[in-house]
Amino acid sequence: MARKDKPAPAQLGVEIDLETAGQAAVNASLFPEDGPAPEAKAAPAAPKPPSADGRSRLAALVAAATSAEGLARGQSFGQAETVVIGRPSPQVGFRTHNGPAWGGTFYVLENRTKVAHGGKAMVRSHFLVEGSVAAEFVTRRDSAIKPKRLSLWIDSMGNLGLWAQSVSGQGENAWIDSGRAAIVAAQKTWLRVSADQVAGRYRAFQYPGMTCEPRWPEWAADPLEVLERAFGQDGIIWETNHPALQGLDGAEIKLGGEEII
Repeated sequence: MARKDKPAPAQLGVEIDLETAGQAAVNASLFPEDGPAPEAKAAPAAPKPPSADGRSRLAALVAAATSAEGLARGQSFGQAETVVIGRPSPQVGFRTHNGPAWGGTFYVLENRTKVAHGGKAMVRSHFLVEGSVAAEFVTRRDSAIKPKRLSLWIDSMGNLGLWAQSVSGQGENAWIDSGRAAIVAAQKTWLRVSADQVAGRYRAFQYPGMTCEPRWPEWAADPLEVLERAFGQDGIIWETNHPALQGLDGAEIKLGGEEII
């Protein structure tokens, strides 16, 4: 059976006029080309000049805000009472503490574990490990307990934290080398750091919004106080029977025909 050809579709995107002559006349009267006449608006009332007393009070407010104390307060937001474990946010500037304690080596366990705290169960990710306990684990190649250099920092928002860095020789790891260089530079100037995953290192940038010296809380001068606030009593491992160490001291087993080295 012969197929009937369908009519060709109309061209797309071509404008058509659906107005009749009569409609055009009506529309022209309703919508003139120069648009409707604007409505008359009342002239805005002139603002009242402030009183002499109001200006003097405002001047005192500005003077207080721009005083040395006011400018220092504006450079940094409130002070945190806790210490986080981790490096500063890449969006904010930070400074580091140059105290001698923050150049030493601590043993840190990174292991998300439930622990009892104040009668409640909570999850911790970082634990500070006493040296003799750490000695039983650090020689194992799979040990989760690592020697770390803890560097105390404060950011432009007033938050405090400990940047835990692995310990290695210079030139062995670009992440550690560049991070350590940023920590040293931040002892003298405000900067921010960003992780460059392609290059495998940290990049440091100036943070010109901050010009004053960091306002460390008084307790930041005591490393014991800092560690207590960072780890808490439940986050420091003194004995090998600590719940966070459960399962980490098991002997290695063979898998198939493998030999244990």
